[in-house]
Amino acid sequence: MGENLAWLVTEYYSGRKVIVWAASMHNMYDAPKAQIVGGQFSYKDTVTMGHVAHGVIGDMMYSIMFIADHGKSGMPWSAPGPIPTAPKGSIDALMHEAGGPLAFIDLKSAAAKEGGAWLKEKQVARPLGYAPCEAVWTDQCDAFFFTDEMKPSTMR
Repeated sequence: MGENLAWLVTEYYSGRKVIVWAASMHNMYDAPKAQIVGGQFSYKDTVTMGHVAHGVIGDMMYSIMFIADHGKSGMPWSAPGPIPTAPKGSIDALMHEAGGPLAFIDLKSAAAKEGGAWLKEKQVARPLGYAPCEAVWTDQCDAFFFTDEMKPSTMR
């Protein structure tokens, strides 16, 4: 996937903007450095599309991962499942406490500003299936799109 994306950007669509909509997991840059909190699962051998493509196209890539505080997730063909409220202190919970139903945070720009150094440290967020995951998120993606209450996909 990563090699295909890099080829599309550098060859087939060279000189043009390309938007790729993919699951947050596919977009992350360095999965082995992310750890599920309290989990037995590890990403230590995971190589994502984002990792491969970012290695080739560098700053031409801008990866956005999605987080939510609470709600339901699901596909149109299956019953929705609950998304528990984000753990206290997580980036998801901090965004919820800020009070907006939707938000966008450019992590690298925010981290570069006065008071933003904490974003360059390990933090808990839930862009990977709403499981609490710890990482230096500025090393994993460029931004988070936050939805306070996630709603499942439906056929209508």
